[in-house]
Amino acid sequence: MDVIVDDALAAQRNRPPEPVCVILTAAVRQRVVEAADWVHADGAVVEQVQQTQHRRPCAHVEGTQISVVAFAVDQLSEPAEVQLHSGAGGLLVLCPAWMRDLITDAVRSLDAESEPALVAALLALAQQSAHVVERLAEVAQSLDETRAGLRSGTERRDISELRSRLFSLQHFWIVQQRVLAPDEVLAEALSSALLVETR
Repeated sequence: MDVIVDDALAAQRNRPPEPVCVILTAAVRQRVVEAADWVHADGAVVEQVQQTQHRRPCAHVEGTQISVVAFAVDQLSEPAEVQLHSGAGGLLVLCPAWMRDLITDAVRSLDAESEPALVAALLALAQQSAHVVERLAEVAQSLDETRAGLRSGTERRDISELRSRLFSLQHFWIVQQRVLAPDEVLAEALSSALLVETR
């Protein structure tokens, strides 16, 4: 699948061959509207999702148009929002700059279909987050194991902050897992799309 990133979108004179993945790290309204049109995403939903500060993952499905708000964790262990909008013309991704290469690598090797691109992007975000959370858990475990007995106030505070961060990330993942559950609207829409393709 062809990938168009940020400024390359402005440089495109003609509409790219479909489907295409457009990744925008700076959510300039004009570019977002143009990219949503290119991938045949629901422009009204894209604009509404873009203007809202999300605290939890969610999915919206309208026919073949799918919009997902998901979260991934960066190297600083902070959850970052990513918006994915899938339509017949491809996939639009609105994300922080650090996710750009991750998403590009995930979708570039795919055949030209938007639903597998959406799944590949979500999987790449989940793997990135799992890696960071595993690293945090290892750090917490090593802090617990390094010293038995009394700890200084600084060490207790570090352990407490790390556990608190892991607990808040766990909350995000539980909600995200519900959004991605097999009996939810997103999984049903993707299953339906894949069944139609195989017929």
